Formats: sequence, C-alpha cells, structure tokens
Amino acid sequence: MLDILPLFASISASLSIMFIVMGISQRMRKPNSIQKRLAFATQQINEMHTRRNKNPLKKTIKSFNSFTSGLSNTFIPLRMQRNIMEIARFAGKDDTFVSSFILIRFLLTGSGVLLFLLLFILSGAPVSNSFIISALMGFFMYMFPVMWLKNAAKRRQIAIRKDLPDTIDLLILCLESIPFDQSLQRVIDKSSGAIKEELLHTRSDMNINISRSDALKAMADRVGIDEIRMMTSAIIQAEKYGTPLANALQIQADDMRTKRRQRAETMARQATVKMMFPTVAFIFPPLLLIMAAPILPKIILLVNPGAHI
Repeated sequence: MLDILPLFASISASLSIMFIVMGISQRMRKPNSIQKRLAFATQQINEMHTRRNKNPLKKTIKSFNSFTSGLSNTFIPLRMQRNIMEIARFAGKDDTFVSSFILIRFLLTGSGVLLFLLLFILSGAPVSNSFIISALMGFFMYMFPVMWLKNAAKRRQIAIRKDLPDTIDLLILCLESIPFDQSLQRVIDKSSGAIKEELLHTRSDMNINISRSDALKAMADRVGIDEIRMMTSAIIQAEKYGTPLANALQIQADDMRTKRRQRAETMARQATVKMMFPTVAFIFPPLLLIMAAPILPKIILLVNPGAHI
C-alpha cells in the first residue's frame, strides 16, 4: 500500500499540472473584450479598404486626395487649413476632403480669372475693364466654394438639431430595458441621415477602445451645436455620478423641443419682414402698371396733344 502512494501522488500531480496548463492555454487563446473590439474594428477597416480598392473611381479619388494633401501641406498656410477643416467637419467631411477642397478652390479661382480675361480680350473690350471684371469674377470664384461648404454645414446642423429630440426619446426607451451600448446600436439601426452618421462614428470610436466620454466629446466637436454638447454632457455627468441616465436625457429632450418651438415662432415673426422687399420690388410695380394702364393714353394726350396712340 505504501508503494502505491508515491505512484498515486505523482499521477495526481501530473494531472493537476496538465489541467493547469490546459486552462492557461485556453485562457490565452480566448480573446478578452479589448482584443475583440480591436479585432472587430480591424475587420471593419479591412473590409472598407477592400471595398474601396475594388472601385476604380474611389481608388482614383484616394490617389488624388493623397496628391492634393501633399501640395496643401507644402503651399497652403496652416491657419487656412484649420479654418476649412473646422467648417468641413461640421459638414460631415473628413480630413482628406480639406486638401482637395483647397486645391480645387485655387484652381477655380485661377481658371475663372483666365477664362473671363480671355473672353473680354477676344471681344475687344478695354483692357482696364477686362482686368477689373476678371478680378471680381476671380474673387467670386474664390469665395463661392467656402459659401457652399458653409451652407452644407449649416443644413447638416439644422437636420441634426431637428432629429435629435426624437433620437433621444428612442434612446430613452431602449435604456429602460438594455444597456447604453446596445441602446445606442438600436438607435443607429432605427435612425437615418446625418444623426445616424454621427452616432455610427461614435459607436465605431467606442469599438476601438476609446472611452465613452471621449467618443461623445469628439461627436460634440464634430457637429458643433449646443444641443449635442448638452446631450453629451448629460450622459457624461450621469455616468460619472451614477445618476439615472434616462431622466437626464428626458430633461434634455424636453428642453430641445421647447427651443425648437421657440425657433419656429421666431421664424414665423420674421417672415413678414422678409416678405416686404419682394412684395415691394416685384408685386407693387406690376400692380400699379395694371391699374394705371387704362388712363395712360389720356395722360399722354393731355401732355402731348399731337401724339399718335
């Protein structure tokens, strides 16, 4: 019996070591949550690059963006790039758009000046007038892309501001039964437009191990409206102090609806003033002409009796 005990002890020790090694190896093979997120984000990025490479047009655009980015960084002032980058971010454009936009802006300006100058010279107009008008057209061609980009950013901000209260209501309903991350994904699936793009971007940031507060702050910086900043601040504060998130978001949604109604009332009051100029310029003159048409012949004969009408 005593001879069997050492054998039994050695077998038990061998089995214990074997099970420990198997558990450690299994644990090492099993990815943790961070590795899962990184793998998921890497897979999405690879799929996106694969889809882009399959499209020749997108591949050409990517090459053009790389070329224009080098030119912009070399010749364009950094301050101008930052200003355009901020407006482009509000319009939902990425950083690669900025370099192409700046280069196209200067190309439009130069081509516009040369084209109008050539047309005026060929038409025989005076050289001084040709230079002045060409310079004015060049200034217009230089400012038009920026005006277009600002208008696109403004329209996108208006669309987000309009859809935000309903989006928050949907998020509140989801938070009553599921966690925040799953609620955010459910809202993304049910949303559309610019608000969906921003939430999807935020969700992608969170998937690559960026903290929730940093991802929300980045979204507020990209959109650039006070409503988004208030919503993200409410979420961050609720997460920090452990207060109910649904209650904080409900207060934000009610406040946004109140402000939206106030903006609509303000626009309704301003409509009368804005309609005054087109009314005076385009409606009153034809109306006066129609009313005075029957007596115009008599007035002409009274002033000039020898006139033939």
